[in-house]
Amino acid sequence: MRTNNVLKPIDLSQSKLPSFALFSSLLFSTTYTGGASATTLLKNEDTTVSLYARLRVLLQYDNKEAKSSTANTPSPWQLRDNGSRVGVKGHYKLDKTQVYGRIELGTNIDKDNEPLIFARKAYIGVKGRFGKLQYGKQNALIKDADDFDRSHRIGSTVHYTRNELNTKRPEHTIEYQYQWQDLAITSQLNLPRELDEQPSFRVGSKRLKLASKDMDVGFGMSADYAPIKGISLQLATQTAEYDLEGEYQINLASVQWQLSKQLSAGGYIARHQMSDELQHGTSYNMALGGRYKWHSKHRLYASVEYAQGADDLEGGKELTYVIGNDFKINKDLRIFAEMRQRTFDVDKDSEFRAALGFTYRF
Repeated sequence: MRTNNVLKPIDLSQSKLPSFALFSSLLFSTTYTGGASATTLLKNEDTTVSLYARLRVLLQYDNKEAKSSTANTPSPWQLRDNGSRVGVKGHYKLDKTQVYGRIELGTNIDKDNEPLIFARKAYIGVKGRFGKLQYGKQNALIKDADDFDRSHRIGSTVHYTRNELNTKRPEHTIEYQYQWQDLAITSQLNLPRELDEQPSFRVGSKRLKLASKDMDVGFGMSADYAPIKGISLQLATQTAEYDLEGEYQINLASVQWQLSKQLSAGGYIARHQMSDELQHGTSYNMALGGRYKWHSKHRLYASVEYAQGADDLEGGKELTYVIGNDFKINKDLRIFAEMRQRTFDVDKDSEFRAALGFTYRF
């Protein structure tokens, strides 16, 4: 059930700092352990349970204007949460197998009409010689390709990861993975569930939306292969089927390459398709990204992503540039500055975003 008792993004022109401080205080009080930066709650010969947290905050600038002439123009500067989380994970050994699980909480402090705290992940599993089997709310197979550019993700990019498309962290998901030498095969089955929003997909000014919020079933499969040291390849497909003949599918190929101790690169190509009885849209996406380690504590990174629509998304285009750098203050604290420029087809205005932020690891 949704609630209106929420905290909104912090507009620096309207003195909402106490609201953000409330969540920050909760995160610190939950994870503080007398000065230790990592917390082991329980550890013996068979059992390990640990507590972890990440505080991720940024000061963000947006050039977006008010949606209507009568709306109040928001301050271009906003203090935002950038994916802060706190969680508990553990495992228990049983002869030649191991039972494990994780519960991870996040914040909706930047969203209206959403609970302040939500479950980012919640799953339990077992692993052994047969492979690994787990059930619960967990990362979609496609989401793992989202880190190709190593950026701090100050906003949406061309690469879509959304819960209603089954490409983010779907609930009621069964995953099986088997590792054989340098090859890992993973499959997922997403059980039926009711979505909070209608599935939609956008390329530039063009958009498709499905009528139903009921997902009938979802499934996916990926193959991850590391042929030589420093190179990782991934092939993945993920599909979601909805009521009223709705369907969304993504097929993706990605590569991560550690070129040297200082330089790494990555990229992907993908095809998205969404359809129902009345419409069918396709998007072709590609991206390249890289990161350079200037010295032991300073990194520079950049990426470019492009998408072009076809069929009922014909004419939609997106081009995104990201450039940034981060600096490691100590083993737990990292600060960063990042800029993102997005351009679209002629029917949609371009967007610019910049941010200063930090990530603190407990």
